[in-house]
Amino acid sequence: SGTDTDTASVTIGNTAPVVSSVTLSPSTVFTNDTLTANVVSSDADGDSLSLTYAWYVGGVVVPAATSSSLSGVSYFSKGQAVYVTVTANDGTTSTALTSSSVTVSNTAPTAPVVEVTPADAVSGDDLTCAVTTASTDVDGDALTYSFAWDVDGMDYSSATDSATDSVVDGADVGGEEVWTCEVAVDDGETGGPLASDSVDVTPSSYAWTRLSDATESMVTGSCGSTASNTVVCDASVSGEYIFIVAGSDIEAKNLGNTDGGVAPAARGNTISISSDGSAATWSGRVGCGADVVVTKNVARYQCLPF
Repeated sequence: SGTDTDTASVTIGNTAPVVSSVTLSPSTVFTNDTLTANVVSSDADGDSLSLTYAWYVGGVVVPAATSSSLSGVSYFSKGQAVYVTVTANDGTTSTALTSSSVTVSNTAPTAPVVEVTPADAVSGDDLTCAVTTASTDVDGDALTYSFAWDVDGMDYSSATDSATDSVVDGADVGGEEVWTCEVAVDDGETGGPLASDSVDVTPSSYAWTRLSDATESMVTGSCGSTASNTVVCDASVSGEYIFIVAGSDIEAKNLGNTDGGVAPAARGNTISISSDGSAATWSGRVGCGADVVVTKNVARYQCLPF
């Protein structure tokens, strides 16, 4: 007799694709940045997968955004939450996965451009530090400026500030000083880079100015013929000293010599400072010999700019 044979067939169904992860980069995003969706997907059947993207900003889908990246220039701003849902399709079945959301961070403002005027300032001039080119803020935040002055490296806090400039009273501005203005900008959350400008102040005048008296080593001795000279206080001797001692010997020491030492060529009985302080005139003996160093109380004068 014959043998009966039964046959059966099995249809292997499609396996849905797998979307393992969807992450956004960069993880910290600012207005005008571009977000990119990074997708890990697979298909057990080896089917070719197509990916589609649905971007959400503030919980609302962005219909026009269908690629793997989203530009902040067009679609998102500071404070908004952004996420994406990615769908993988193998031609038969689809699988979707949604990323975590990122919140758009505040962008710091740009530095302003500032200028201190007048550029050719002389002592007694008011100094103005002004924002000449305003900072910008891509988030559209309101900006405020703060001003900080220093003179020769020392903080100065008596300026009068407004929203976009700061003024130093000329009564506080002396010659041979360097004034620096530093400006900070803030958008209410983040400070931007600093900007600064400086000006060198030219003295309007110089004068021999009496400082506190001091004890100095002075040179005495017999001298020969008489002579006289006038030392004008100007830029060439600015910062230098003259020492005057009253008594039997009135004496001026070398300019710049503040620690005792050798006296000038003339020692005698008259040394005077002009009424406006602009000049020191001595008349005395020269050709001195047999010098003896003694300690005396002296009046100290320094050539200072004003």
